[in-house]
Amino acid sequence: GWDQSDKFVKIYVTIAKAGALTLEQVSTTFTASSLHLRIANHEGKNYEMIIKDLLQDIVPQESYHRIKSGI
Repeated sequence: GWDQSDKFVKIYVTIAKAGALTLEQVSTTFTASSLHLRIANHEGKNYEMIIKDLLQDIVPQESYHRIKSGI
């Protein structure tokens, strides 16, 4: 999913049993024009999502990820 306002761009990634993820399993790397999401050893599998060449630059130092469950 995707949500955008004047200040934020949010990307939602749905994964089964997200509530079982630990903070150590999920990592993100941001550059001014890209993001790289990694989920390690979730249900015995590794996941990766890379978005290169974002439409507009972002501020990597202000970018972060959040794990939500029960949605």
